Formats: sequence, C-alpha cells, structure tokens
Amino acid sequence: MKLIASLCVIGASAPVCLATAFSIGAIDASDGTVVGGRPGTGIDIVGGMIYQNAFASPSAVAEPNAAFLVFEPNLEFDSYLTVDSAPVGTFYSGQDVAAANEIPGSPGFGASSYRGGWFVAGPFVNAFHSDGEPGTEWQLFIGRITHTGALSGRLAVAIAEEFSPGFTTIEGDIVSWAELAPGNGIITHDVNGVRLIKNALNPYDGYAFVKKEQQVDIGGTTYTVTDLYVQEGFWIPGPGAAGALALAGFGLAARRRRR
Repeated sequence: MKLIASLCVIGASAPVCLATAFSIGAIDASDGTVVGGRPGTGIDIVGGMIYQNAFASPSAVAEPNAAFLVFEPNLEFDSYLTVDSAPVGTFYSGQDVAAANEIPGSPGFGASSYRGGWFVAGPFVNAFHSDGEPGTEWQLFIGRITHTGALSGRLAVAIAEEFSPGFTTIEGDIVSWAELAPGNGIITHDVNGVRLIKNALNPYDGYAFVKKEQQVDIGGTTYTVTDLYVQEGFWIPGPGAAGALALAGFGLAARRRRR
C-alpha cells in the first residue's frame, strides 16, 4: 500500500471522487517486486504467451496509435496497460484521459506475465458509465492483454469512493463477470478490512476486477483478447437469498404491525 499511497500523493493532492461512483489513481500488479508493492499481485498467462505487435511502442503502458490502425489493423490487439474509458480501436482514439505512466522499477511484460504498476499523473480518473453487463453501473478500462493460453491474476488499486474525502486500497482476483459471486471476485472491504462506503450503503454493492474476452485470428494463430476493467455494481441474489430477504422483510413488517 505504501507504493500506491505515495503515487496518490504525487498524482493528486486531494484525491476526491467527484460526481461519479469512484475514481482511481494507481494500479499494482507487482507481486512486491517494486518497493512498496503488494505481494501476491500480478498478471499471469497459463499455458501460453503474450502477443506484442511489431508496430507498437515497447512501453507496457503505451496505448496503440489509432492513426496507424488503417495500415496495421492488428495493432488494435497489442498488449498494453492504461486507465481509460475503453480500448483503442476503430471507433475510439484513446484520448479520453491522459496517458498512463509505468511505476519506476517495474519489471514490465515477460513472455507470459506482467509485474509492475501503472498510474495516471494528475487527478484521479473518474469512472465512466457502464453499458455492459446487468448490475454494472460504473467502470474503468485498465488494460488489454492478447495471449494464447489462459489469463489469471490479482490486482490492487488505489480508489476514491463517492462521498469519501480520501482514498483507500482494494485488492482482488481477476475474474470473468459470469464468475462473480460473494466470496469470489466481489470486493466489499479494503486491504485493512474496513468496509467500503458503497457496500455499507447497499450490502449487494461492491467492486471487482473483471476480464472480458474475445477470440481473434492473427497470422493464422487464434489469440484471446482479454480486456481488464475495474467495475462497480451490485450482486443480484439467487432465489434462495431473495427468499430469505423476503421472509426477513415480512417478519420486520409483522413486528411493526404488532407495535
């Protein structure tokens, strides 16, 4: 947390979330390899390799140049890390927020992993409305990893919640939206065990590091394009939990009537 906290101080003197559900400043995937980084974080490819486009910048946090996509369409699938509203592509140039910076001392991309961290200098980046999965209200795009094999990992993020005068750090596993469940991917407390404001206001609210995947053919090889997001939303309980909530509500109403 020291690493993330120090970057928050550098990036924003008052990291307050304004008119949005949350904002973020720095992301840790260093597994402690960077001073102050959190052990256990990182991005790994199991049974495969990371794709890097030959026309891309060697920097892990350089978004593709949208102007070059007409000449090299596969540049859209280069692997990179950022803090933005969406991946760079035909319909988005990547200009919503300032470019990200890699934390000094980050090892960066290996053949099948990433270790290090990245941040946006200046104010925290406010989340954007999500128009994707049901229940997801706000999100920030934080990276695209194109690879063979399967992606897994764990991330930590400095986050400023709505109504919060400062920031805290959350940590969690990278999961697909379909895998999200209480105890699996949904983050309700910070790394110090303090309940997050969003969850305190609604016990079904939380945050998650979500991966969205698609398949693409590049030069005859099938790759998985994994887009990484920090999302805020709510968990919709299953029938059993909903029934228990209904009974609890009925009991409360009955007690009020008796009074």
